[in-house]
Amino acid sequence: MTHGKYSLGQLIDEVDYELGMRAAVYPSQVQRKRMRQSEAEYHIDRMRAIRSLLERLQDAQLRRKGDEHLPEGNAHRQNTRD
Repeated sequence: MTHGKYSLGQLIDEVDYELGMRAAVYPSQVQRKRMRQSEAEYHIDRMRAIRSLLERLQDAQLRRKGDEHLPEGNAHRQNTRD
């Protein structure tokens, strides 16, 4: 599944890139007093939340694809034993 022209995996990669950039840049911004530490943590935490959401969407997408390969009627059956 794509969102726009990018797949969920590509979006997750972009978030990872951005998190890396923030980890590299924010400490110097804080040191130079251009950003408060709490502000840096806030923005990094929000980006991590976005990553978590994208991962959950990707997991759900993979589960749906896996269900497509099950025989009709078994897509949502759980393996239970009495």
